[in-house]
Amino acid sequence: MPTMDVGIGSTNIYANPLHMSYGIDGVYQEGTELTNGGMQIIQGIVPASSFYQQFPLQIPVLNPGAVLGTPGAAAANCVTACFAAIGRGWNLIP
Repeated sequence: MPTMDVGIGSTNIYANPLHMSYGIDGVYQEGTELTNGGMQIIQGIVPASSFYQQFPLQIPVLNPGAVLGTPGAAAANCVTACFAAIGRGWNLIP
């Protein structure tokens, strides 16, 4: 069964104690804060949380092609973006 990568860590233990990023096949995404206070999905080839990733996980998925969201799309926060990716990977959400 294919797997997706999930990274759980912290960007700043005092200001932001929890951060999550996710990816599949070497492409990674995360929800990040914009200067105007909103959140959006950003994408790269190196997990954004690689520098502070304390808990890397591999989660099985049914539909690996559905895991990644649309870069630039709105996100409530990094945690909900990650759980939405897991849901897409299991065909639970579109």
